[in-house]
Amino acid sequence: MKLGKAISLITLFFALTGTACTYQNSEKKVLNTTSQIQETSLNIKTDEKKTNSQIPDESTSKTDEIFFGSWIVKGVLASASISTHDNADIQYLEGKKINYSAETASFDENILKNPYYKMTVVAKERFSSINGVDFEELGINAKSVTWIDVYRDPNYSDYWPGVGKNNIGGSFMIKDKDTLIVSKGGDFFEISRVEPK
Repeated sequence: MKLGKAISLITLFFALTGTACTYQNSEKKVLNTTSQIQETSLNIKTDEKKTNSQIPDESTSKTDEIFFGSWIVKGVLASASISTHDNADIQYLEGKKINYSAETASFDENILKNPYYKMTVVAKERFSSINGVDFEELGINAKSVTWIDVYRDPNYSDYWPGVGKNNIGGSFMIKDKDTLIVSKGGDFFEISRVEPK
């Protein structure tokens, strides 16, 4: 009888050990798949950057230094096969100012207090398939780009600056420290820092 109990316990032990090994192996597969994803999101509320434990302070401050500042619309770099802006719209937008900071985001007279910035790293191939424009057309020589959307709320549901083809500035990507590319209506506008760093 004791021998039967011992065999049952040994069998149970090996069954549990095998289940644990199977679980660990499947967990490793999930982790490997997750690490291979080329598109990741970082949600940043700028006034909470030091208390948000999911985002390192160093990374956040570097990002802040890159796109915070005053910018001026230079013109259209590239357009998708379908776009909403005609020549009159483009002329209207050229020379307009856009500002981004922890306290405000503004385009012309459209001002947003306490903006929420949602950052996403987008791979080159995915960007092209979504937008119908290649990195080369935008003068970007990289495998991915940091894409930023501006929102009015922490749930990222109320997009700024809202509707209207000539209300730009709510979506942009970082080209370099003095150049951003704003996307709206199938057109990609180059904006330059007013005072280069």
